[in-house]
Amino acid sequence: MKLFEHEAKTIFSKYEIPTPQGGLATSPTKARKIATQINAPVAVKAQVLAAGRGKAGGILFAFSPREAELAAKKLLGTEIKGFKVRSVLVEEKVSIQRELYFGVT
Repeated sequence: MKLFEHEAKTIFSKYEIPTPQGGLATSPTKARKIATQINAPVAVKAQVLAAGRGKAGGILFAFSPREAELAAKKLLGTEIKGFKVRSVLVEEKVSIQRELYFGVT
């Protein structure tokens, strides 16, 4: 079973594992609304089941709700590593000291 990032974060929240504040958007307008609610710089992340989406241009940063809307418009409907981007995760931009990936097969 493969999970989108937003699905995994929903599970994390259920078990009180901290995750950045955010939400799922299927339109640029919704991305802007989420960014407005967060009221801080955000990451707009293409939701595709492919590794390396950041290096493929699937993660953009926005410093205003308008920029989040434009980032979502740029990503939605595109293809990343053979997967069509149907939604984006808009979440609070956090500084990263170390990034880990977890997989179970």
